[in-house]
Amino acid sequence: MAEPFIVKMPNLQKRLRQLRRLGKEQKIGLASALNLGMLNVLRDSKTISPSVPIDTSALINSGRVEPEARSQDAVLVAGVSYGGVAAPPFNRFVDYADIVHDDLSVAHDKPSTAGAKFVITHLMKRRLQIQRDAIKALDDGTKETFK
Repeated sequence: MAEPFIVKMPNLQKRLRQLRRLGKEQKIGLASALNLGMLNVLRDSKTISPSVPIDTSALINSGRVEPEARSQDAVLVAGVSYGGVAAPPFNRFVDYADIVHDDLSVAHDKPSTAGAKFVITHLMKRRLQIQRDAIKALDDGTKETFK
């Protein structure tokens, strides 16, 4: 029978704590990167063609990042939403956001940059940057853990 092979690792408990924290550090960074990406998509959807149409201003004021990036069974979720209760002073319930966003046959003339697909267009334009920022957040979280 062979002799047992024993490896002694200095600071083993510290290294084990660092490994357990790795997921937490990475989730914090990822959540920040996703929130920033969604805030950029929201801003673009209000300012760059195709932008959210403005009639009563209730729709544009119902836009938000929702929910903020949160962990859900090891998956981070974030998105841009329009609809629901508009921000003050409008406080109107907006139940037509999906129709305005998805209906390509409706003419959107206010402002001149308005058009359908005002969220998904900007999400698709920013998706690669959001991916790069997420990868950087993972790298930074890993470096922070092992300082």
